Amino acid sequence: MFGAVASIGHMLLNKADRRSWLTLPGGVQLAQVKASAGSKTLQIGVGAMQVDVPVDVQGGKTTLVYVNYAAEKMSTASLTF
Repeated sequence: MFGAVASIGHMLLNKADRRSWLTLPGGVQLAQVKASAGSKTLQIGVGAMQVDVPVDVQGGKTTLVYVNYAAEKMSTASLTF
């Protein structure tokens, strides 16, 4: 009898740890664009917010532009390799 009660209690109290899943972003978008070398301005818009991101495109290299939008704030960074 005690074993059955303990088993039911364990089932009711045992919950999966979802903390790592809850920190994932709500969405991810990717885009790949071929651009000629030179200084460019990338316009990023989310809802009513728009940000101009200056990007220096170097010939023969890849430039990655990272945009993070969270809590109504947008941040950007770029990396050329």
